[in-house]
Amino acid sequence: MSALRVSVMYPLVTFTLAACSHDAPTKPTTFSGPARLAYVSSAQIHVIDPDGTHDTTVTDATHAVIWYAWDNTNQRVAYLDHNDRALHILERKTGADHIAPALANTNFLNWLEWSPDGSRLVVLDSGRIRVLSAAGDSPVTLASDVDWLGTPMWSPDGGSVVTSGFGPIFNNEIFILPAGGGVKRTIESPVAVARTRVSPNGNNVVYQGDYSIWVAPMNGGAPRSVLTSTCLLNCADGEVFLYPRWSPDGTKLAGVTGHSEIWIANANGSELHKFRVGGSLLLPHFPVPEWSPDGSVVAFLSGDNTSFDVYTMHPDGTSKTQVTHVGRPDLVRWVR
Repeated sequence: MSALRVSVMYPLVTFTLAACSHDAPTKPTTFSGPARLAYVSSAQIHVIDPDGTHDTTVTDATHAVIWYAWDNTNQRVAYLDHNDRALHILERKTGADHIAPALANTNFLNWLEWSPDGSRLVVLDSGRIRVLSAAGDSPVTLASDVDWLGTPMWSPDGGSVVTSGFGPIFNNEIFILPAGGGVKRTIESPVAVARTRVSPNGNNVVYQGDYSIWVAPMNGGAPRSVLTSTCLLNCADGEVFLYPRWSPDGTKLAGVTGHSEIWIANANGSELHKFRVGGSLLLPHFPVPEWSPDGSVVAFLSGDNTSFDVYTMHPDGTSKTQVTHVGRPDLVRWVR
């Protein structure tokens, strides 16, 4: 095993290609616009059309990808390479690939996220949240407590980074950190905070707290529970809600239950629906749903921990479509 740390807050990349049987997919979902799906298989980044066609490899066999972030604005891909322990910046338009000069040692780097305009990259390096230029230099360390397991995300305007206050123990705080450095702002939560995500309009942050889903105003108003757990994780009969994701228009939320179902609800928690998408995936391969850019479908993993693939479906649970046929893909992203 490599010395690199990879966050358990998201499915880990696997390096083996498992054989699997393939059910015949339903009629492919149609999309407006050129949205595609990216994923990692056998340590290489792939892109594929949502109907399962035109699967192409983005990185070559000299690299072994364990984490990546895709800049849709400028067509750049930042990725961590298992082979040389380096952070790479790949220019999709030219094919140029260079190592980010600001990070000589990535043994403890376990998160990457491009700013909305693609001009900067936030990384989680040895528990420190740092912001780099698009070239991978000019690092700025943000004023945050140690964030070993958090998921620092950009605000929609790119002015700040929002994260949970993870440290040696769970923390009841949300940190709003100026992206250029400076004094952080804190939102207090009545429960421990994990997996923060800012709404598309920048007004609210959703998070997982005590296995329930909470929404807090970014201006510091009182957080409110929109989906409430009935038990602790792994209980037999109750329910927990995990991994919240905003729809592109901010009107809905999606996530995963403790029983490997996908849940989708209005942003206020009303009209909750749960969908058994097939099989039973456990950590680190929960079928975390990812909304398409137009909000018409969600992509997710379906299968069991031995063999699974990427699927899509409409938010009402219809038109489930198998996209990949590789066995054990990971790190699914919608890209352009």
